[in-house]
Amino acid sequence: MLPKVIIHNAVSVDGQVVGFPVNLDLYYSLAPEFEEDATLVGSGTILSAPDLIGEEREGDLPLPSPSPGDTRPLLVVCDGRGRVENWHHWGRQPYWRQGLALACAQTPEVHIGYLARAGVPCIREGTDRVDLRRALEILKSDYGVQTVRVDSGGGLNSALLRRGLVSELSILLHPFLARGPKRRPFFIPGESGQSIPLSLIEFRELEGGFVQLRYRLHRQK
Repeated sequence: MLPKVIIHNAVSVDGQVVGFPVNLDLYYSLAPEFEEDATLVGSGTILSAPDLIGEEREGDLPLPSPSPGDTRPLLVVCDGRGRVENWHHWGRQPYWRQGLALACAQTPEVHIGYLARAGVPCIREGTDRVDLRRALEILKSDYGVQTVRVDSGGGLNSALLRRGLVSELSILLHPFLARGPKRRPFFIPGESGQSIPLSLIEFRELEGGFVQLRYRLHRQK
């Protein structure tokens, strides 16, 4: 069985996730309504965070174990290539009780060893990339995750949508058209170009010209 998976994205009117000023305060003020048990983030989103983390120091790892009864969400990072090596920072953020990595068979063994030393649990499913369906099933069965909020870019969004794993889509529409030559849509259809039908749940007008759109998806079992 799969948990409920909700993609929550800040998007320009032309469907981009970069090239416009994102209202992060408004974006994150809406997140509690999803009551997530886990926040799923792609490695690219983690690596694109501002470079204010600092070098790992002796004694930063392993990370402390979560306290019993801690109800904060898990931070789950999809990182099949083993690129995220700053868990000393992300594992201590106050928003989550614990970090967890998603890996695959081709994730470098040296990185799997790093996760073990860091005290970061790892779900390793899939051959050349993370098997997202199986990883989500394990999050529910082994970690009690009922609801996942996806806080990521177009790559992970698209992988989840194309595999029929998403239950709900929340779009915070910003009153801007994206600027610059670099285009990063929140969804990339893939080679088949198959459309995905949506059912409108809610339309909410917010101050400043912002709009929240919530849609239900008929995902695969």
